[in-house]
Amino acid sequence: MKSILLLFEFAFRNIWRNPKRSIVTLSAITVGICSAVVLSSIARGLSRGMAENAIKTLTGHIQIHAPNFLDDPTPDKSMNLLGANEISFLTQNGIKKIAARVRIPGMAMSERESYGLVLVGISPIEESGVSFISEAPIEGRMLTSESDPGIVVGQDLLRVLKTSVGKRIVVMAQSSEGKIADRGFKIVGAFSAELRSTEKSFAFIGRSVAQEMLLMNHNVSEFVLRIDNAEKVAPIVEKIQARFPEFEIKSWQELEPLVMALRKVQDGFLIIWFFIVVLAVSFGVINTQLMAIFERTRELGVLMALGVTQFQIVIIVCLESFLMLVIGVLLGNALGLCGVFYLRHGIDLTAFAAASEQLGFARIIFPHVFPRDWLICDLLLFVMGILGSFYPAYLASRLNPVEAISGRA
Repeated sequence: MKSILLLFEFAFRNIWRNPKRSIVTLSAITVGICSAVVLSSIARGLSRGMAENAIKTLTGHIQIHAPNFLDDPTPDKSMNLLGANEISFLTQNGIKKIAARVRIPGMAMSERESYGLVLVGISPIEESGVSFISEAPIEGRMLTSESDPGIVVGQDLLRVLKTSVGKRIVVMAQSSEGKIADRGFKIVGAFSAELRSTEKSFAFIGRSVAQEMLLMNHNVSEFVLRIDNAEKVAPIVEKIQARFPEFEIKSWQELEPLVMALRKVQDGFLIIWFFIVVLAVSFGVINTQLMAIFERTRELGVLMALGVTQFQIVIIVCLESFLMLVIGVLLGNALGLCGVFYLRHGIDLTAFAAASEQLGFARIIFPHVFPRDWLICDLLLFVMGILGSFYPAYLASRLNPVEAISGRA
């Protein structure tokens, strides 16, 4: 035990034999780890924001549909409202919120323009905590009930239709009988959303009004479910599918393939970035150790002449690299946390809103600490750094004591 502590003390002192060189190496490690930490947090915050936007918009965590509704969303592919036993089953299996909707493609026409959209019949009470519409800023008012005769549209749709709150528009859609159903609505409110595409794509009316307009009786197009943890949706989907085999049960990952594809691309990008950082820092550590060995050739020769074994020489050199990596990683993580804390209020992408919305990015990105990324980066650095230090350690252990002391090594 004493010999191990002695080797640690010896290695720590050797680090500071040349303070300038050690500080430069530590700075490289610190900056590399800090950049990896901050970049990974921003990237995770970006993907998390995309997922949250998708879930909050209208997707939810889980959706229940009649067979083939997603391929052909027509009113005839509808379902009866859930009974008490079905709702009890869902709540006992992790479902916190349930919203039943009528949801079909339609056309909105004002006095000047027309535009295709998705008509959504909702119960305002059920939508609370399920979708964004219950919390969205509204010019005018929100629907008061599922039988409210008004319509709520997005601010961007108002601009497209060249109309305003208080005026009337006509909405057309296919009924359950395959005929065209149309109805005039007074615009009672205009909502604002994170993405302009959301403001342009959806219009909300009362669920009962939609059922009457589309001749759906009391049927609905979908049930949208919310749970506590979006990442633990798979086992719940399996249970619901087993209970309702006659329906299609989809998780948000299946309903939002673009978000999942971008997540996979992001994972690959982060791994590549970690390897770049680790390789750059590892070469810096190797270079530092090689220079240190060439400067301390005589000292190493004296140690070997005094009985220090080749294995102990390898341990000393590796310990120097290990200690330098420990100090650099701790400083890098600490500095990275400071960077994440500095960005806690978010990175505003409003200036690039048009481009970011094409990919579904939120206008403000909030960094999200993902411990697994940090752990992977730190472990990669330790492994590569220690493995890289074996080469200079091997060179040091192969020195001839006599030649090293005489300066001929």
